[in-house]
Amino acid sequence: MHSLWPAIMDKNKTGVLGLFWKAARIGERLSPYVSIACILIGINQFFG
Repeated sequence: MHSLWPAIMDKNKTGVLGLFWKAARIGERLSPYVSIACILIGINQFFG
């Protein structure tokens, strides 16, 4: 969504809607780590 309409996301950097903006930035930057963690948790649940 951010690549299509950056103004929609970037105008809400402050206030309550700023939490969604911050979560989106964190999700973009941590996605490889989060995906590896999800895979490891899935393997742990499957074999554990």
